Amino acid sequence: MVAVAVAVTFAGASSAQAQVQNVSLGYQYQHASEGGGGLNMPGGFYVDVAGKLGSVPNFDWVGNVDYSHGSDSGIGFNASTYLGGARYFFKTSNMKAAPYGQFLLGAAHFGDDTDFAIDLGAGLDWMVNPKYSVRAGLDYRRVFAEGE
Repeated sequence: MVAVAVAVTFAGASSAQAQVQNVSLGYQYQHASEGGGGLNMPGGFYVDVAGKLGSVPNFDWVGNVDYSHGSDSGIGFNASTYLGGARYFFKTSNMKAAPYGQFLLGAAHFGDDTDFAIDLGAGLDWMVNPKYSVRAGLDYRRVFAEGE
């Protein structure tokens, strides 16, 4: 499954000692392929939350939930995932654009099935101002269906 997302990221801190927390939400397009065929799911969105992973520089923990909808031959279908993992930003403090890579694990739900999923992603956060960024990303998601 390939997911393409464009989002707006919000950053803020709840206290002087708290690490910066990010919330990202946006549009998502997914394409699921199996056995040479494929399903397009153009109607989708995602939400993720992220925060600093201890004192490790440039690493964040990430929690992600997404939903996509599509149809094939007049039959509608939905897919959703629930993932968590780590994101690494390739940045310095004075960069306006910050590329990132991420690795997430979790569950994918499609139809009546829920299966284990791995997600590898990369993207770019472009800082609009100190509080808001725009994110574009591309993910490859592998869903391990029963029997695989």
